[in-house]
Amino acid sequence: MYLSYKLQYTYQFTIDSPTTFWQIESGSFKYKEKLMGHYESKLSKVKGNTNPQQRSFVILQLNFLRKQKGGAPHYTILLGERDVTTQVENGKIVATSGLYKSKIGKLYQRQGGVLTIG
Repeated sequence: MYLSYKLQYTYQFTIDSPTTFWQIESGSFKYKEKLMGHYESKLSKVKGNTNPQQRSFVILQLNFLRKQKGGAPHYTILLGERDVTTQVENGKIVATSGLYKSKIGKLYQRQGGVLTIG
């Protein structure tokens, strides 16, 4: 079964140095138009001849509004890479809170504002 979330960023910050490009983004995400929580994305790309395939390293964290016992939010951390030319991001879930532990290792794809986990 696939899950699709719609990501809507509210904040985006970039740092463009001679050797590295960083992009930090945050916002909210929805499932079937229902607000599910907030996300943060950190992208880094090494410039120059050491990155001929033009790929970027991405960490994406989903923080759900639903809380765990004790009040901490449920979360999911995704690790992947983004192809700079197509802007398609692929990776897998690497860590979660207890409620979503069965999702660890599942693949994901992000294209624009749509995140699909499956």
